[in-house]
Amino acid sequence: MPIVLIVDDMESDRLLIRLWLEKLSQPVETIELTDGRDFVAWMENPQNPVPDLVILDLKMQRMSGAEALAKLSGNTRLAKTKVVVRTESDQQSDKDSVYQAGPEHLIYAQKRPTSRDIIEIMSDALSIPLRTQL
Repeated sequence: MPIVLIVDDMESDRLLIRLWLEKLSQPVETIELTDGRDFVAWMENPQNPVPDLVILDLKMQRMSGAEALAKLSGNTRLAKTKVVVRTESDQQSDKDSVYQAGPEHLIYAQKRPTSRDIIEIMSDALSIPLRTQL
């Protein structure tokens, strides 16, 4: 079963992402973390499974998504993982910081796209078709 790591400090956003993942034709295991520090610790621990996909919020309280990606730069476990960075920011500097620190398989998605857009991004990233038409 594919593993999706949801890293977001807003419980309502984590719930929304779980609901979106239910639209996929195959179940996925979700693991939820609430900030960038927890994400870094997860990825640095070889006992934890490597996720197939990370849904990462850019702006979080203790450590931002960009800071976490920068700390994990060169992490071989992250290099194998697709990362979708979600943000409400339309600042070019935020986007640049993510791409400078980010892994090879990075998708930058502003939170403003429709639910359908995000669901399709997750479906493509996991190579899992949608369960139903949206």
